[in-house]
Amino acid sequence: MLISTRAIVLTTRAYNDKFAIAHLLTEEEGMVAYKIPKPSPSNRRSSATARLQRMVHPLSELSIVADHRLQRGLQQIDDAEYYRLSLNLMLYDQIKVNIAYFLAEALYHILRSAPPDPEVYRYISRSIETLEESEKSCANFPITFLFGLLEPLGVLPPDVLEQEPKGYFDLVEASYTMHPLRNSHVIPIHETKALRYFRRINYQNMHLFRFHREERQRILTYLLDYLRLHYAPIGELSSPTILSLLHS
Repeated sequence: MLISTRAIVLTTRAYNDKFAIAHLLTEEEGMVAYKIPKPSPSNRRSSATARLQRMVHPLSELSIVADHRLQRGLQQIDDAEYYRLSLNLMLYDQIKVNIAYFLAEALYHILRSAPPDPEVYRYISRSIETLEESEKSCANFPITFLFGLLEPLGVLPPDVLEQEPKGYFDLVEASYTMHPLRNSHVIPIHETKALRYFRRINYQNMHLFRFHREERQRILTYLLDYLRLHYAPIGELSSPTILSLLHS
């Protein structure tokens, strides 16, 4: 069955000497694994194949025509174009490239078993466009993105942002407590003040919030832990070490 859909590239990996495997988040079908052929002199479509390979990079948003067959584990892309021809500029900005690798890997783990969700897709698509176009500091973009993702995923802590921080924040119960259980997942009292910032932080003002690099890393860790507990069993990510290169 041929389908036409928007799709966001999340991960790619080599499979053999003939093709790679790419996982794309599609607007119509959710997460789909595609076979991406490698160019070869014997391939009559070598130029088109090379073009597709260049387009398949983390957080690249494409318009694709794909051949989906139920009995096939890896689907096939017949045609692809960049969804926004004027964008895809972040390949020339190393900080944005680092952010794209981190978020693409995180999204792969968060959404790999999730059903198609147009609201989640639209949020991610709008966020990519914002990252592409931003001319100000993007160091806080991963924090802003992951926190904003909680609402369309349906796991935003209820009423927490309307409260003043009181004691520890229990990530399991999504509430404040003065008496956390031993070995429980909690944000320490001296760090819960960061939760107040989430009432106001957005893509328009995120560059105004000043976090040290270590603070930013801890906030990202808490956000990923919260998603692990309430939405998906995210494994260890390889890209946070790349993110540590972001300047404070």
